[in-house]
Amino acid sequence: MATDAATGAQAQLAAADCISRFQKGPDATNQFAALKKASSYDRKDIIQKGGWVTMAGSKDPVPGAADLCAQQLAAM
Repeated sequence: MATDAATGAQAQLAAADCISRFQKGPDATNQFAALKKASSYDRKDIIQKGGWVTMAGSKDPVPGAADLCAQQLAAM
């Protein structure tokens, strides 16, 4: 249980950072338009390929963060 809670908290933190980094990106307007047009499945891929859920010093995205980030951005 504690491991699941820690993993969920890490995903939420990474998703919040993802949103901030996404919005501050140099091509944020076009990226946002592409994200809105994409299917929910493709949104996760867009976020992961953009590197917004990969933390500094890590090679892999934070598990679960791309889904959370994409859902929150699409809801904006």
